[in-house]
Amino acid sequence: MVDPGPAYVTLNGNPHFRAEVLLSSELGYRQLIAHNFYLAVASYYNQYRDLESYGTITPGIAQPPLPPIPEFNVGFVNGIEGHTLGVEILPDWQPTKWWDLKGSYSYIHLSLRDQPGITDMGTVLSDEGSTPNHGLEILSKINLPKRFQFDQVYRYASALSYRNVRGYRTMDARLAWQSTFHLEFSAVGQNLFQPQHVEFTGDPGPNVGVKRSVYGQITWKR
Repeated sequence: MVDPGPAYVTLNGNPHFRAEVLLSSELGYRQLIAHNFYLAVASYYNQYRDLESYGTITPGIAQPPLPPIPEFNVGFVNGIEGHTLGVEILPDWQPTKWWDLKGSYSYIHLSLRDQPGITDMGTVLSDEGSTPNHGLEILSKINLPKRFQFDQVYRYASALSYRNVRGYRTMDARLAWQSTFHLEFSAVGQNLFQPQHVEFTGDPGPNVGVKRSVYGQITWKR
């Protein structure tokens, strides 16, 4: 139960709630294009039925021991159906013996709707607009002389329309020195492109930004 102020909103369980149904189809391709270049591609089409949603809102008056103010009761129901369509591309390239590049790109499209008799459009809009349609990651690992290693990760995610969250681009970096077989020193910087960025929203609550950070680390392996 949540108390927004002048009224109560009560979420009720549903003993007749059924398991959600998924029918998934996937198609993939993997190939060693060259001796130093590998590529994997995967696509999928998922059909959903009986996803969780909210049922009809029933107004009333709160009963003792609660104050006699308006109360709105709503229960969980199997109320959403639809499909998702997506593709993932995963290249792996080693330009030289000391440099390795890996990448991943993903695209997903959600198309959901209320099942007959359900009028909870809010959940459909929330589900469709709370997942980024595009995601990209590029990982670079460089083995330097004197047992140094320099790693960089570039990340991109597109906007979340329902959450009013903009797309963002950022990068992490790590410089490490393998002093001995057992001992490693490293310095790491995360989210370096901007002082902070928002990846999701509070539910409820304000947006919380992911801040830029820098730290050092000492690792001992037996």
